[in-house]
Amino acid sequence: MAALRQLAGKTAGATMIPLLRPFLAVPAGTALALARLPCARPFAPGCLLATDPALLAQIESDPVPPMQFTAATRALDSLARTDSEGYNEAHWLSFAAIVGEYFHREGPYLYPSLTGQKSCNYEDFFRAALAADTLLSPDPQKPCIVPPEFDRGEAQKLGRALSQLFC
Repeated sequence: MAALRQLAGKTAGATMIPLLRPFLAVPAGTALALARLPCARPFAPGCLLATDPALLAQIESDPVPPMQFTAATRALDSLARTDSEGYNEAHWLSFAAIVGEYFHREGPYLYPSLTGQKSCNYEDFFRAALAADTLLSPDPQKPCIVPPEFDRGEAQKLGRALSQLFC
């Protein structure tokens, strides 16, 4: 990790290496980034991406256990099939159409909107969602994810619970 920090400092004034989430664009000006794959953490390899292969040549790497390659391959295959399986922009929009006024959406990622005509704190927002049988990220800075499967009634129940906070 120390080698990555040193390398990040050498790339166009960068001070940190961004973590990329599936379905989102790479931030402009990014020379190095870590990709998050949907693998169980013990099997998840650290995937470092670079705009210039010469940047990667500067990093020494330990041998990668075969199980991590297997997990990464399955994760990438799973991501490649998401659109054909219905986990796509249309699906995310159908959820956002019901509860979108309470969240800022980037792809499948939902960030709470705690202001409006009336604002509230995240603890109240979290508890209201929990009362509607919806578990949100405990950290308001980390996104929630549109579920791969939901029914309209679940989303409406969440919308009703959150609307009571902002009345």
